Amino acid sequence: MSNKIKKIVGISLVALALISCQNKDIENNPTSSITTMAVLDTNTVYFFGHQSVGENITDGLSTITAKSNTIREFNLSNINSEKPFDSPGFYHCKIGENRQPMKKISDFISVVTNNPQISIAGMKFCYVDVVDTTNIAALFNDYTNEIDKLISNHPNTIIFHSTVPLRKVKTGFKTWIKETFMGKEYGKKDNIAREKFNQLIRNKYDKAIIFDLAKIEATNPEGTVTSFKQNNDEWMALSPVYTNDGGHLNDLGQATVAKSFIAFLSSLKQK
Repeated sequence: MSNKIKKIVGISLVALALISCQNKDIENNPTSSITTMAVLDTNTVYFFGHQSVGENITDGLSTITAKSNTIREFNLSNINSEKPFDSPGFYHCKIGENRQPMKKISDFISVVTNNPQISIAGMKFCYVDVVDTTNIAALFNDYTNEIDKLISNHPNTIIFHSTVPLRKVKTGFKTWIKETFMGKEYGKKDNIAREKFNQLIRNKYDKAIIFDLAKIEATNPEGTVTSFKQNNDEWMALSPVYTNDGGHLNDLGQATVAKSFIAFLSSLKQK
């Protein structure tokens, strides 16, 4: 066989291998068959307050609803001029500032209070709002006190709750060695703090009105749960397949969470 023929055969084999890998990726990617999933109630006004991970989720919503115009972002500082909530749809905006959870609560309450046409509303903290040094009990009390007053003052609005998103953590023998003997810390304490806060949310409110973002982030496409052990306890972590930077959601993560979010929202019944 001549060198030229060998070269052609080699290139062909590489091409076939690449096609095979691409097809395998498509088969393993649950978002490959996503077309349209616009199942939100067309007569309902939704509001979601968030920051960056929330933006990942709303990007996912736009994707799986074929960029439907029912997914509408507005700027909180321009709310009077933009006049959202003028018709049914899913409205969202950034609220507060990261690492200032009380400001997020305040902004969320302000939007809901001043816009009685909102039928279903919820907000989420970011992973940077809850870390190892956070006073979990105090934050939980602040959140529930303020949100419960909002619920009482607006009985015709469904207020839902979201668990705090998680981050990816390092595991394995090498990580254990570095943690045990070198004092390294790979985000596990922060994730534990988030899950402690999340468990308080799960224990207080009805499961039907909790969007368990943390659990969804930890659940792999095949159904297994990403977790780690600390002091003989098991704690959830963001699945590596859903993130490229350890915290924010990649395309697969966005689509996976968005599908769960849209199903959750559609399950809520307008009062």
